[in-house]
Formats: sequence, C-alpha cells, structure tokens
Amino acid sequence: MVSEEILRFVDTIHRDRQVDKEVIFTGIEMALVSAAQKRFDQEEGIEVLIDRETGVISAVRDGDGFDPREALGRIAAGAGKQVLFQKIREAEREVIYREFADRVGEMINGTVASRKGGGLVITLTNRAEGFMPRSEQSHLEEWNEGDRIKVVLKEVNMQQTRVQLLVSRAAPDLVRRLFEQEIPEVADFVVEIKAVAREAGNRTKIAVATLDSNVDCVGACIGIKGSRIRNVTDELNGEKIDVVRWNDSVEVLIPEALKPAEIASIELDYETKCANVYVTEDQQSLAIGRRGQNVRLASKLSEWELNICAITEEALARLRIEGAESRAEEMFGERLARVAGGDGD
Repeated sequence: MVSEEILRFVDTIHRDRQVDKEVIFTGIEMALVSAAQKRFDQEEGIEVLIDRETGVISAVRDGDGFDPREALGRIAAGAGKQVLFQKIREAEREVIYREFADRVGEMINGTVASRKGGGLVITLTNRAEGFMPRSEQSHLEEWNEGDRIKVVLKEVNMQQTRVQLLVSRAAPDLVRRLFEQEIPEVADFVVEIKAVAREAGNRTKIAVATLDSNVDCVGACIGIKGSRIRNVTDELNGEKIDVVRWNDSVEVLIPEALKPAEIASIELDYETKCANVYVTEDQQSLAIGRRGQNVRLASKLSEWELNICAITEEALARLRIEGAESRAEEMFGERLARVAGGDGD
C-alpha cells in the first residue's frame, strides 16, 4: 500500500507543481534518511532507495535492512516531511526560474492579487507571482484586487527561498509590446521601432522606421483619425504618445524628436554628443516642454544632450551666413587658396 501511495504522491506533485519526478523521488529518499537519522540518533550508515517503477522502498542501516514504516516514529516522520517539502520548494523555484528567465521584456497578462506597501502583487500563473513596486507604476492608474492587468517582466531574481519576478507598467518596453500587439505592420516587422523614450503617466516618444517605400511608418502607427494609437493610449490611461520618424542622421533625428516644436538651426559636437538647438523665441517653451519634458524625452530618444537656445531672426540670419561661409571654407578652402596663390604670381 505504501508503495502505491508513494507513486500516487509523486504523480500528483509532478502534475500540480510541474516538478520533475526524479526530484520528488530523491526528496522522499532524503526525507526518509533524515527521519531515520533522528529515530536511530545516528548520522552515518543509513541508506534509503525507492524503486521508480514500483514505489517499493529499500532501507539499510549499518548494512542491515529495516522497515522504515516500523522504525519511523511520528516525530521523526514530521522531520522527514520538512526535508521533503523543502526539496519540493527548491524544485518549484527552479521550475519558475527556468520558465521566466528568458522572458524579460515580454508582456504578460496577470491579475492584481493584493497590495504590499506601495506596490502590487500580481498573479502571473497558478504558481508564480510578480511584484510591481510603486516606482514601476504610472501615476495615472489605480488598480484594485481582481483587476486584469498587462505588465512587462523587468527582472527575474533567484533568491534563497523564492524567485522574485519584478514587473512594470512604467517601462518603455510596455509601449513597445503594445505597439506590436495593436499595429500589424510592427508585428510583421514592416515597421521597426528604433527607440522609445518614456516618462510613465506623462508622455512617450517613439521613433519608427521602415524599408518599404510604400509604407508611411508614422501613419501606420497612428492609424486613420488616430484609431490605432488610441488603443495604446487607452491601455495606458491617456498617456500622450508622440510617434516620430527615425533617421540615422542625427541632424534630421533631433528636429524630429523635438516635435511639435519647429527648429531653426542646430550645431553638433560629435565628440561630446552635445547639440545646441536654436529656436525662435515663440518656439522655445514648446521645444523645452512642460517642466522640461519635451527636450528631456528628445534627448533620451536621440541619445544626445540637447541645449535649447532662443535666438532672434537677425541672429539666426547671421548664424546661417556664418555656417554657409564655414562650410564653403571646408569644401573649397584649399582650391580657393591655390587660386589666390596663382593670382599673386
């Protein structure tokens, strides 16, 4: 009877908790050894083996066989259970880690289970929970227990007693995954998301590109009358999203990233990756944005430090003339010098 019970127990734990059967058999063997050690008050000389096919237990103490059912008292059996379930918990932890380790950045559907401090505990599967701290939440959103929620897996950390799954609603990857879900051209790799800059709950800038000359990458993401982008903003509770056209040339990308502001001129320092962006005075506040948000996001998107400089029309005209003269000097300087030298002979 005991052998049948062992096989049923192994099969049940294997199905319910997705733990490998060999791990469970080994756990039972270790539990019985631990219990026998307490029962006989000895550390060495005890071996227990379980037949994987029949469930029959073979127990040996100092070379002589013994019946673990007769030898193990209630207290000893309790100690054995503790060892067994510790082994099963360790195996479960390994299963959860393997399941989620390669899913960082992926969007997962979950359910809000409870509040923990300022954070939320999110049920992800029947045996795995994620934690979303306050810093990974959007201030536009309030969640209640039982709410369905989409989150991005941000970190998977193996700890001593469990696997910590850190999930987020504030990560840029959430916007990326929502675009893949809502916009067929992105899902089919016709439109590529090149960069995402986000301040969760306020605004996101996303740069897109395509190699298909017949596709308007920005229009495809926004949709007719904003129908496609609306599905994403609704999921983010009204967070504003700017879709801009990616360009490998930073001279083109920075003005795109600073939209809706109009840029008058730009000076680039490639060594420091710092740019002076000149705007007319009526465009300055728009370029900077509320509390500096527009320029901050544009800087993240382009990976350049951007300095917004207000300039008058007169100063702008001078700047353009100086720029044209400088470029002419770079392009024709040697040729002009040679011509000038020839005239002097």
